[in-house]
Amino acid sequence: MKYSVAFDLDGTLLDLPVNIESARAEIAAMFAEFGYHEPMRPILDAINRASASVATRDEEIYPLIIRARAILDKAEVLAAQSATPRPGAVEAIESLRRLGIPLGIVTNNSRACIVPALAALGYTTSDFVVSTRDEVRRPKPAPDGLIRVASKIAAADENMWYVGDSPVDVSAAVAANPQVAPSLRAIAIPGPRSSLQQLRAAGPCVFFDTIGEAVDHMVRS
Repeated sequence: MKYSVAFDLDGTLLDLPVNIESARAEIAAMFAEFGYHEPMRPILDAINRASASVATRDEEIYPLIIRARAILDKAEVLAAQSATPRPGAVEAIESLRRLGIPLGIVTNNSRACIVPALAALGYTTSDFVVSTRDEVRRPKPAPDGLIRVASKIAAADENMWYVGDSPVDVSAAVAANPQVAPSLRAIAIPGPRSSLQQLRAAGPCVFFDTIGEAVDHMVRS
């Protein structure tokens, strides 16, 4: 059976050592100037909440979001310069490329960090159909990015796999499945910031210990 495959980025294909606490503090300081002192967690949702809270007019919300996200973008670009592939990631990608499988990436990271991050893996944006938080209105766990990538790599009669290491990856796949024909199935592999229990709680998926085992399962299916 033909199929296509999309991957999460950070924690699945590579380790992106973002100094998230430094970025969180800088963003918090930005909104503190407006009298907003709520926690910046989770960071993307918190940016949206803070921007809507401090804006005096609707047209001010989006510029505030862009300003705050630029701080996060900068931290991610810096981290991408020292990113390292996850064990087995390059070998897994290459095995799928040799079979001619269409590949995508759906990530909540920024478009700005994609080029240096993929370079750490030895690839470019021409090797994947990529959807970042900048291309969608709602990042994961919303299904927007997966639906966007599926529309470009999954034929109407083909299944699609999504491989991720986080509960938000599983939740996004579950939400996207009804809109991806004939079906979108999640594969979860333990990452540096998630547990098997958390992944199971996020929704139905297949579990493997490594990305290599996940790809072997796809190839044999």
